[in-house]
Amino acid sequence: MKIKYLTEEALDICKTNISSIFEECVLNNRSTVADLLLKKGMIREMSLDVRGISLDMSVKSPYLSDAHNAQIVYEAMQGLSDSQASDERLWAAYALVFHLNYVIWRWNPKNAEQLKQHCVYSFAPRRSLFRHAIARLWWLGRVTKDVRRDNPYELTEFTCKHTDIGSSICEQPVFTNRTIMLGAIAAMYDLEQAGVKIDKAVIQDMGRYMNLLAGTYLVDQFDQSKIYNMTQKHIQKFVEKNKNR
Repeated sequence: MKIKYLTEEALDICKTNISSIFEECVLNNRSTVADLLLKKGMIREMSLDVRGISLDMSVKSPYLSDAHNAQIVYEAMQGLSDSQASDERLWAAYALVFHLNYVIWRWNPKNAEQLKQHCVYSFAPRRSLFRHAIARLWWLGRVTKDVRRDNPYELTEFTCKHTDIGSSICEQPVFTNRTIMLGAIAAMYDLEQAGVKIDKAVIQDMGRYMNLLAGTYLVDQFDQSKIYNMTQKHIQKFVEKNKNR
């Protein structure tokens, strides 16, 4: 099976008619997006193969499926380059045509605008990758999988458990560098395993700290162990300073 994507024309049609998609395909379940709007040839194939993707919708609380589904999507589509995996046409096809039922189950859109935010790019480029219903799953796997660990998706599970990592770290420009991302997330994970409470305040402060570092140093030149050590020291100081507040 080949990886699919929408033509530019098809993407524009879907964006223009998102209200109709919401009414016909989500609210009333009377049609599919392909039957409603797309003509023959508007869904095309890349040369890359993809395994069959069957997303997990078995858990009672949909957000608890994120780590497992990130693993499913990333393992199935590891052949994508970062550039290909940034293409809106690809993820729009998977959200609107092939996995709209998952989008509805996971995000429960109440109106056309909410549906749009999870099916096409509705924010700045980096943020859109982690807000789009399907793209975010691939990218969570991409930036957190660590084959050196006994469980390569250990950091993925940690990231999905702490949802603030998405907005405070994954979406921030400084973390475009995967070495920086892995170093920072690994540091937080290992501290939590050692008994340090990693909460929203710690995560947000971590994001601010790395942005500050990026404005002072060429952090892209740091290796992962240096990022890891700097992150751990900073968090430990932050926790100690705020423990009585």
